Amino acid sequence: KLINLYDGYRQSFRLGDNQLLLVQTDNELFLLESRCPHQGQSLARAVISGDTIRCPSHAYEFSLRSGKPLRNTAEACRALRVYPVSYEGRDVGVVL
Repeated sequence: KLINLYDGYRQSFRLGDNQLLLVQTDNELFLLESRCPHQGQSLARAVISGDTIRCPSHAYEFSLRSGKPLRNTAEACRALRVYPVSYEGRDVGVVL
């Protein structure tokens, strides 16, 4: 429900085989995979600033909008999977 969301909100949940993380920052919602693609570390405690998320384990940074890594790193890393958020009335959902 939209009424339950606020800046700083984050919630991990499973949808089918997907472990997801819903975050709100600067009045925008972002839905992404909940594990860093670098080594699978949880992003539940990641640092979020603007539209950037930084893995708490190895400091890899990704765009919340595109999922792309934001700088070159010692090890190659794929983009973070980002999913579109859908709205229906006062509800928030996702289409996988």
